[in-house]
Amino acid sequence: MSGFRLTSPDPVPRGPGLWTMEGQLASRWSSFPIRMTVIRAGGSRSLLLVSAFPPEPPVLAALERLGQVAVVLAPNAMHCLWGAAMRDACPGTVLAGPPNAAARFPGHRWDVQVHTGELEGGFMARCWRVEGCCARQVNTVVNSSGEQQR
Repeated sequence: MSGFRLTSPDPVPRGPGLWTMEGQLASRWSSFPIRMTVIRAGGSRSLLLVSAFPPEPPVLAALERLGQVAVVLAPNAMHCLWGAAMRDACPGTVLAGPPNAAARFPGHRWDVQVHTGELEGGFMARCWRVEGCCARQVNTVVNSSGEQQR
């Protein structure tokens, strides 16, 4: 995948069931750091990826050590560059994104649309409500500490 370089071959633990992976995206004109967030849902081995990296062998190997990718989430139209490629590289994975990403990149074959909203409480966080995901409703909230709530 042109322009991408993985800079952290091992996921960096950020909390229980929460990791990040670091990379670098370069073009002829600039270079900047990028990050993929990996969240393990509850006690399962199912993983949610936020802002997926390209499915290169070192990335896939690192993810396999953590669990099985179940959902690739593009939180907005800027963070969906490799979402479809990651979904296609991980059988059974769902690609989810907001309506503006689905409209901007219709060729990605979006599985579900995601709506975001503010959580009540004293901390900044976002919640994702995934509708139509494999004929089931998923309404999982991850708070600012990375803890899963219902």
